Amino acid sequence: MQTNVGFHAEIFVLHPNNGRGSVRGDVDDLGESSAALGTKVGLMQAPPEQGTQGGASPGYEYLDHPADIQLHAWGPSEKEVFEQLAVAMFGYITEDITTVDPTEEREVQVEGHDIYSLLYAFLDEWLFQFNGDLFLARQVEIDDLDLTHFRIRSKGRGEIFTRGKHPSGTEIKAVTYSNMRVVRGEDRLMHGYVVVDI
Repeated sequence: MQTNVGFHAEIFVLHPNNGRGSVRGDVDDLGESSAALGTKVGLMQAPPEQGTQGGASPGYEYLDHPADIQLHAWGPSEKEVFEQLAVAMFGYITEDITTVDPTEEREVQVEGHDIYSLLYAFLDEWLFQFNGDLFLARQVEIDDLDLTHFRIRSKGRGEIFTRGKHPSGTEIKAVTYSNMRVVRGEDRLMHGYVVVDI
């Protein structure tokens, strides 16, 4: 059965060495090939095109990195970028974030001394929610982002990981500062890049 949804998709391919690669394509083009490969297709908002005038929806994607994985998120402001990076992290842990029901809410508050330590603390605390309690957030919303005093108050909606319901993705061991960037792109959107240790 083929579904035409007009989103961009990535096929995650588990390689024999347990590495993970990705192939991009439109959902319409995946059909038989993804089934033949035994892969899972994850839907996400397509990366913004060059020349976008700030109107693209927030989204995320996974970029190849020599030993780890790089999360890339975009949106109109730092708030949406941080939110999308957290959701991308949970999407990588479970492979299919759509299986997570937003039935439980958790709050995370963090502080930093600059934007990078703030982003690190934010993602690290959300990762702790999974590592400590197996909590998967399908949605993360920042209620207050203070870039003067470097504070975040956020909430996430999701549920506890349940084997059989949530497909296991790849364990994320830690958030890193490696190649961490938060920049405004030529497309006038904010972009965030974070490498996570897998």
